[in-house]
Parts: sequence; structure tokens; C-alpha cells
Amino acid sequence: MEKFSKYRDPATGIQVFLTPVPPAGSSSAATYLLSPLTLVLATLRAALLILVAALWSLLSVTVGATSVSIRGGINSILGRISLLALGFTSIQEEIVSLRSRGRASASAVIESSRFDPKKGDVILCNWSSWVDVLYLASRFNPIFLQPIVTINSALEHAEASSQSNSRSSATRRKNATKGQQYHDMSSHSQPAEETKPPSERLLGWKRATALQMVAQAGQTPTAGDKSEASELEAILKQVDRPIVIFPELVTSNNRGILKFDTSVFPHSWRSLYKYTGALRMGKGQPNIFIMSIRHDAPTPLTPTSTLSVPSTFASPLPHILSMIATPSLTPRTLSVRKLVGDESPTSQTFVADAGASMQQREGALVNKCAELTSSLSRLRRTGLGWEDKEGFLSLYRR
Repeated sequence: MEKFSKYRDPATGIQVFLTPVPPAGSSSAATYLLSPLTLVLATLRAALLILVAALWSLLSVTVGATSVSIRGGINSILGRISLLALGFTSIQEEIVSLRSRGRASASAVIESSRFDPKKGDVILCNWSSWVDVLYLASRFNPIFLQPIVTINSALEHAEASSQSNSRSSATRRKNATKGQQYHDMSSHSQPAEETKPPSERLLGWKRATALQMVAQAGQTPTAGDKSEASELEAILKQVDRPIVIFPELVTSNNRGILKFDTSVFPHSWRSLYKYTGALRMGKGQPNIFIMSIRHDAPTPLTPTSTLSVPSTFASPLPHILSMIATPSLTPRTLSVRKLVGDESPTSQTFVADAGASMQQREGALVNKCAELTSSLSRLRRTGLGWEDKEGFLSLYRR
């Protein structure tokens, strides 16, 4: 859409925020013929998901709170049932060595020990949907970290100015000023006009459950103050499970990789990588595990499973309902690719390049992780980030 052309990445031409739709003219008569079957299946799926959600919440705060292993079993079983109810009968997992030109180094069964996050380790993954959260919860039993950022005062001022200009222009020179109004609104929404660099607005993190992260899908990061946020290093010392960080901070539509925020990692990590080209902190250090998730493209019978634009009411429930009400004749699949542990920046066998790191300064570590994620997912990196999505959603909701 021309209205959102400013949020198309100029380097790649990729629009990473708009909801993917099937190709034009691809509607099928089967969509209408299967309507009665759709209603029956949707009712059964909805009942199953409601039961699973209630059971999951109850068990997590009762027997799940007594043991990490019990909680892991609950997450694994109920998470997998949820994915099956949503139509994800196939999850293609492979462990990949990028040094082998992207070919799977071996089967997931044989190589599972090479991607095995422990307590205090960090899992980095791209983020496109609440479905990703269900998969990660069922597979790794992690603690999710939700970003806390400062309020975007520039965007709030722009929205207030746009509303004021719209009201005043309605009473004078309505037609003559229409073009200028649109220009003013657009200029206020330009992502380049933020008053703070992206690295200064991320204050820290707070722990979140899987259900909380499901509700966060599609939204922009939570605004707060420093008292609500914790440093990553402090959290890692306290946890008894691996943690999951979505370095993009927001969901995309799975057509590209958003810009990773520079402050995702602590300053000490960024400095160490900057000067050495690797992240080797000694015995007991947290390890970084990098992975990617890709979703199927939408078809007339299967709407997209990604959620980049949240609904204005009770998100993501409308998106969940659209998925369970779909007469899917073919199973949905997730393509999960995991980087072999030997090629992570925290590995002792990681090939360090201190010269290149020095040139990139503080952003060297996140740039390397973004590069590895892009290669894993086979999705191109874009120059758009979470602050651009704030502007996009502001424009989208006008």
C-alpha cells in the first residue's frame, strides 16, 4: 500500500510489517464448499484450546511451581497439543553448520547434544508470531524476557499534533489544505525523526511467562522506567532455566529480519566482543544459542500464522480464531533451524575477527548475531527496527 511505502526497507524493498495475504485472484471455491466443516472443526479446536489454556495456567502455578522438570513436562505436552490443535502437525527441525554452506550437519536426533541450552544460557530467535512462543515454551521450557523501553515522546507529540491539525483544518480551507495535512502527518511519522538513538531507549528486561509473551505478540515494547527493568547479567545469575530473547523486540511478518537493538546485550559483553572478536568470558559463562523460525506463506485456505499487526481488541484472540476457523486441507509447518553450538560467538571454536569488530564498535556483537540469524533463516536483513514499527502502527491505526 502506498500509504505505508515509507516503511518499506529501501535497501531490500521488503515490507516487513504489513500482514501477508494470498496472491491476488487466488481464491478457491473450496473455501465456500467447506464452510460447514469449518464450523465444526473450529468449534472443536476452540474447545480444545480453551481447555489446554486453562489447564496450562492451573498446572503452572501448582505442581509446575515445585520443580523445573515438572514444569518442563507440562510445557512440552500442553504446548505441543496447542500446536496440533492449530494445525501444526509438522515441525521441521534441523541443526545447521553455516561453515558447511548451510547444509544440515547431521540429523536433529544425532546432533541434539550440540544445541542444548542449560540454565543461564541465552536463546536468540527471530520473532513473527505468538506461535513461536508456543514452540519455544514446549521445546526448551525457558524464561522469556520482555523488553522495557522509555516512552516515545516524539511519537506522542506527533500524534497529538496530527489530531489537532485535523480538527482545526476541518473548519477552514478543508479542500485546499488536505494535501498539506497528509504531508504533515507523514512527516511526523517518519522513523528517522526519533529524538533518541535506538540504543538509548531500551532500559532493560523483565521476566515473562509464555502466556504473557503470547499476548505481547504484534505489540510494541512495554514503556516504563528504570525501576521496572533488570539488567540481563543480573537476571542470568538468578534463573534456573535458559532464557529466550527476541532481539528484534517486536514481531515482523517473517519476510525479513528486523534490525537488532544494540543494547540487547550488556555493555561488558559488547566491549569484550569489540576488542577480541569473540565472547569468551571464562568458566561458568552463559552461552548464546542462535536459531530461526520460518512460517508458511498464506494461501486462500490457510491465513498467515504470523502476527505483525495486532487487533485493537483482545489481541491475539482474533488471529487465533482466524487460524482455528480455517479449513486447512494441508498441515501447517514450521521450519526451525538451529545454529550448531561450535559456531556461536560464545564457543571456544568460534573464529574471531577482532579487526572487523573494532570497526563496528558497540554494534559488532548484535550485528554478528543478526548476520547468523539471517543466514540461518535465509531471510534478508533490513534496516527497519522496533522504533520504526512504533511509527508504522501509529500510522496504521489512524
